[in-house]
Amino acid sequence: MLLSLAYRLVRCLFGLLAVLVRSDLSKDVELLVLRHENQVLRRQLRGHPRWITPTGSGLRRCPGW
Repeated sequence: MLLSLAYRLVRCLFGLLAVLVRSDLSKDVELLVLRHENQVLRRQLRGHPRWITPTGSGLRRCPGW
């Protein structure tokens, strides 16, 4: 238990140190990449959802119908 707590504390401190040491350029690049990913996902969601309508033969194959 104590070892687990110490590990988490050290990991958190190293994570904080990594954020503080990173340059502004790397932060800007990461923001640009995240914005691009966000745009791609929004473009994918703009398409119409495809609703699959079950046919009679498809319903007969489903055990719950």
